[in-house]
Amino acid sequence: MEAAKEEVEKMTRLLDLPIELLIDIFLRLDVKEVLTNCVTLCSLCHKAVMNDLAWKERCKHDLEVEEIVGDLTSWYQTYQGKSCKAIVN
Repeated sequence: MEAAKEEVEKMTRLLDLPIELLIDIFLRLDVKEVLTNCVTLCSLCHKAVMNDLAWKERCKHDLEVEEIVGDLTSWYQTYQGKSCKAIVN
């Protein structure tokens, strides 16, 4: 019971952080980790993970992509499309 209480307290402290800090933290984590775990924690974490400017940074850093590709409408879509092509090729 005490362990569950500690987890709730940790989550509460996480949610007290400004979204800009959460975005910065999530940018330092592996994409797979962020998309499988962090995005589902809560709506604030989801908003931080899906921030389009954060995906722009990931595109620049991970894929060396400087602009949204083709008819895609977001940096997240660009990252997903380009990273999938990199895996296939």
